Amino acid sequence: MRARRLNNLPDEIRLLLAALLNVGAFAAAYRFARAWGGSGRVQAVCDAFLIYFLVQYAAVALPGVCGVLNVWSMALVAVCAIPLLIVVAVRGGVRVNPPTAPIQWDADHLGLLACALFAGGYLAAYAYLQRFIPPVATDSLVYHLPTAVQWLQAGRIGIYPSWYWNPAASYSPGTGSMFMAWWMAQAGNEVLVRFVQLPPLMFVFFLVVRLCRLMGCGRTVAGLVATAATLSRPLFSEALFQKDDLYVTAFIAAAVLALAREPLRDRLGPWRVGVALGFVLAGKYTALLACPVFLFLLDSPFRAKWKARDWAIAIGIILVMAAPWYVRNIVLTGNPLYPVDVRLPGLHLPGLFGTERDQQLRTAGGVWKMLSETYHSLPLPLIVLLAAGWLWALFAAGRTIFRDPLPRACAVGSVATLLLFLATSPHHEVRYVFPLMVLWFATAGLALARSPRPFALTTAAALALLSTATSFAATRDTRLVVLIGGLAGAAAIIAAIGVGVVFLQSRILHLRARGLAGVAAVLAAAIAMEVYIDWHAYVEQCRQLRHEVWLRPDSYPERAPVWKWVNENVPPDATIAYANTYFVYPYEGFEFSRRVGYAPVRRGLHDFLRFPRMGDRVPGDAIVERMTEVMNTDADRSTWKENLRALGARYLVIIKSDPHLSVHPPELQFALEDVRKFVPVYEDAGSIVFRIDDYK
Repeated sequence: MRARRLNNLPDEIRLLLAALLNVGAFAAAYRFARAWGGSGRVQAVCDAFLIYFLVQYAAVALPGVCGVLNVWSMALVAVCAIPLLIVVAVRGGVRVNPPTAPIQWDADHLGLLACALFAGGYLAAYAYLQRFIPPVATDSLVYHLPTAVQWLQAGRIGIYPSWYWNPAASYSPGTGSMFMAWWMAQAGNEVLVRFVQLPPLMFVFFLVVRLCRLMGCGRTVAGLVATAATLSRPLFSEALFQKDDLYVTAFIAAAVLALAREPLRDRLGPWRVGVALGFVLAGKYTALLACPVFLFLLDSPFRAKWKARDWAIAIGIILVMAAPWYVRNIVLTGNPLYPVDVRLPGLHLPGLFGTERDQQLRTAGGVWKMLSETYHSLPLPLIVLLAAGWLWALFAAGRTIFRDPLPRACAVGSVATLLLFLATSPHHEVRYVFPLMVLWFATAGLALARSPRPFALTTAAALALLSTATSFAATRDTRLVVLIGGLAGAAAIIAAIGVGVVFLQSRILHLRARGLAGVAAVLAAAIAMEVYIDWHAYVEQCRQLRHEVWLRPDSYPERAPVWKWVNENVPPDATIAYANTYFVYPYEGFEFSRRVGYAPVRRGLHDFLRFPRMGDRVPGDAIVERMTEVMNTDADRSTWKENLRALGARYLVIIKSDPHLSVHPPELQFALEDVRKFVPVYEDAGSIVFRIDDYK
């Protein structure tokens, strides 16, 4: 089926649709959480985030499985979920506690509010500053975004073949791409999906607040520790990448929180556990590397005296959310974790390859480099402070760490899981331990809860200040210092205004709910009007500037020229074949109207499911080279042309040389030997584009 625009609505109407669906879903989720929960407002916000993401998941998964995935079917699911949540909240008769009294805005409450506004303001200011930056992360351009585009173009969820890349990205659960599809379908372009990881990062803020509060921290201290976690270099560095690492991080932290004593015992307990763990297992294979931390929480449901009904609810939700991904792999390949070999005592399920421990993780220097010297690493000063906090928590909390499942998981389980990761992981990516870092910040909260209040406030403030100062990098570069200062200044102004307004209302104005709603409505209308007026111009600027950004020396200067030429010269509804490259997304166009696919060149290979075995022991950093070698072995012209014909390609893009792939792609030789059918229309130092006039 020929690719098409996702919808033909004006940009302003698309924005209005996105605002209504997302604000409505979150507001309804919060209303539901307040009615059904019973653990306070911060817990309700955490539950609201979890339910909000569940609405997105259902809005993509249900139509996607039924083969009717589009913006309208997604909106229909969300529109049905919103009133359902409100009706159940209002009429369910399930409120277990009397309505919570109005907040007494003392200094501690105001301190937490200031921290939340500062963290949110810092992220918002950064997003505004970077609003014209297109997707630039490799994983985004290779498979996260192309997967979502393929689903939306086909109208159904399917396996996206990640040729020239790690095949695990194709068979691993695609929850991250679901959240991206949610934003891409509503906008009809890539503008909204650029900010896809901001919601889970704010989710992390409230999760850390709640974890620290359960450890015994005051509100202000909890807010400061949460600010430090949210703005820490590892998590903040992912804020504007179109990836799923922050989703995985938030869901694992949410599952740890759900298994804590107090949340586990309220009415939402088993539902919360089921949804959080369902998201963890419906994430990606690498999320399993952090799952050993849950072993330190196994006794929590028994301590909460769960009944059979509670177990059934939690397990049932997990199966509904996560099992379909693994069942699909069993049906297609006989291996739930395909393409990775599964070896257990008495059981061997073959895949495309077996894994081995990454070479870098076999030395102390390599481990240290991963933890402290890579793009997503913790700055050394933060490592020192967190290590000191961990040691103080062990000393100050004493036996509590081993008696209470939550401190045990945060302080002991996180370190044990890290050691298992270092001993077994086929990848040296520090982002796979992001969830453990969140628990390390919570452990710091445990230490501060056992400290005198002045010391706790001072230390927590220092931790937040240090995270903010190193949110980009631990460097003295004048430009970064100015940038961080500007963002922090904007965030401080937002926090001051917010706290000032709340202080005036609580101490002087005392407006009633109707008056507050009226003021909020006027402000929201003024902001909405300004955004509405400028939105179309902003979208057009994003369309025009994306290739200029990719051309920058620090972006993709070798590949961007061919991306730009294709964007300007290839028809928007064309089908493009590519070879010797894994950067797929730029060819699909700003509005995702082009179909893009790979035509295998290996003799007899026609689809991804029949990809040959790659080897018994393949380290993570060698997968791309091994895949390329296997694909190009025994290259056959007839097979290649047959696959081009099946794809319906009218253009062929070949990267002539890539240091990570083949220096002599066989497709290039085949095309140059048949210039009557493959007409060169563009060439630069590293790329060549052919128009396919006749491939019959």
